[in-house]
Amino acid sequence: MNNEMDRSIVAELKKRGDMPLAMFRDFVGEVSDLEPHGDMQVVNSDWNCLLCTGVSGEFIQLMQRLTDNDLIEAKRMMESEAIFVHGYHGTEMYDMPVANEIPKNGYKKRRFAPTLIRAVTTPALRYSNTGASGA
Repeated sequence: MNNEMDRSIVAELKKRGDMPLAMFRDFVGEVSDLEPHGDMQVVNSDWNCLLCTGVSGEFIQLMQRLTDNDLIEAKRMMESEAIFVHGYHGTEMYDMPVANEIPKNGYKKRRFAPTLIRAVTTPALRYSNTGASGA
């Protein structure tokens, strides 16, 4: 069941395009039976950065499966990009400094790392400098 639901979510993400993590959380609730909202946070503990709040354990497991299976990827946005993207999509920004340059050992005080979620291009559609690959 997870495989079918995961593929369905990713197929719909490909149609709609990249979106901020908070918007992806809401999107998952719209296109699946999974309840993405909860009282958990997505945190990168190596960086000491908050990525998203108000998520469920089910949503975190989904994110882990999708990234482990190379179906989605997360891209950290710079502050100027995040302000534009989050403003355009109407998703929340958090009242804390934005992580721009991640220190080698992470931040001492927690920062917000705005994150964009995108569907990974299938190997058959990836291109190298020498031409198409994976076909």
